[in-house]
Amino acid sequence: MNFLCTFNDVPCETSMVTSNKLCILSKLRTRKQVAQLICEAAIPTDRHVSSQALLLVSGGHKLREFARPVMGSALLDSFEMISTAAKLRNDGYIDQTTSLWAVENPLLDGPERLQKKIEAGAEAIVTQPPLLWDKYEQWWFASVSKGLIGTESQAKVIVGLPVIGSVDTLKFWMKLTHIHHLPESRDILLKLEDEVQRNGKEAIFQWNKNNLVRAKGLPHVAGFHVMPINKGGVIQTNRLIEEGLLE
Repeated sequence: MNFLCTFNDVPCETSMVTSNKLCILSKLRTRKQVAQLICEAAIPTDRHVSSQALLLVSGGHKLREFARPVMGSALLDSFEMISTAAKLRNDGYIDQTTSLWAVENPLLDGPERLQKKIEAGAEAIVTQPPLLWDKYEQWWFASVSKGLIGTESQAKVIVGLPVIGSVDTLKFWMKLTHIHHLPESRDILLKLEDEVQRNGKEAIFQWNKNNLVRAKGLPHVAGFHVMPINKGGVIQTNRLIEEGLLE
């Protein structure tokens, strides 16, 4: 099982697999600007080595929806970013070994978006975290039944796995994934807050452990994108490693 670890300038004692991966955000950039960014990231220069993988996302700029009527087709969504990168690679503008990655949110979207991204050329999909397990597992098994996840799929699907250090970190992830307003999200937070009051940081560790163990039980998982993001999360990650849950 492969683990890719992301954190912010905090020492983390891991033996996880890392990747020379660069995130390309569309935001308010035009098609030409995005194409230029992709080429610059994938082609080595005197300033940097080439990226082995490009994570292609549209980004959450607040003005995107307002700009679309004006910019029209010049404003790329994530599907168009993937197809643009695939065409650049097919035409020889970027290295043929550059892998194209994308992100998907099983907590809000159906398998149809996953299928569309794979058809556009995505070879690896990192999911948003399984914070609402009923929704996440429904999406996962529906994707497996459609052949979008598994041996028949053209893309590897990687589980995004946050390692939280506090209830506030979980609140951050719920807001980031746009589920903070849902009743089930509030129930999860209230339950964890109650457990932390009774058991302290041990409750946080058990939450992380249970999340990881349940994610490992999913069929055809290609790997995990482990995301501690802060010092508290890194401390929790190191304990998961010490207890043999992350290798």
